Amino acid sequence: MLKLASAFRPTHSAWNNGNRRHISKSHYDETVVYKYASQKIRPVSLGQLLKYRRLPLSAENILDSVSYSQAELPVRLAKRVISFHRLPFIVGTNPHIARVYSQYYEAFDRLHAFPSITELDAEWGFTRALERQTQLLVDVIPAISQGFLECKQYMPSEERTSFINELIRSRIGLRVIGEQHVALSY
Repeated sequence: MLKLASAFRPTHSAWNNGNRRHISKSHYDETVVYKYASQKIRPVSLGQLLKYRRLPLSAENILDSVSYSQAELPVRLAKRVISFHRLPFIVGTNPHIARVYSQYYEAFDRLHAFPSITELDAEWGFTRALERQTQLLVDVIPAISQGFLECKQYMPSEERTSFINELIRSRIGLRVIGEQHVALSY
């Protein structure tokens, strides 16, 4: 199992009874990320997307969509997180790349933590979180591009291109699944 470079380890400070205390997350929880990343991605088909849009829109369709989203999005996000782990240490310390890594990890952390949704009342909270995460990841391609531009001497061009291409493909899948579910819920 790859270990994450210390540059990616977030530290958080908090105030407790007027004294500052240091809370450190030891690289989040790698075992959870690797568990999700080891799962296979289920491809999204046009038929599947249309299945959820059948009118009249029913609670069953929305719950099927949220079930698929809850199962698939954490797997896809975890795979992106792991791809950042595989970058050379010096590349991962670049502020643009580290910020995008944090955004992907936070999206994974928020979405995988939701309990299974079996009722429409609970679905709305997941949908709002999904909508927020989709918006937070909107500028990752320019940020990664800038980071790789600044680190081009530390990583071969083919590897940078491959990383960005895979990120773009993954991002398309994440947005299609996420935005489809959000659109169904409104």
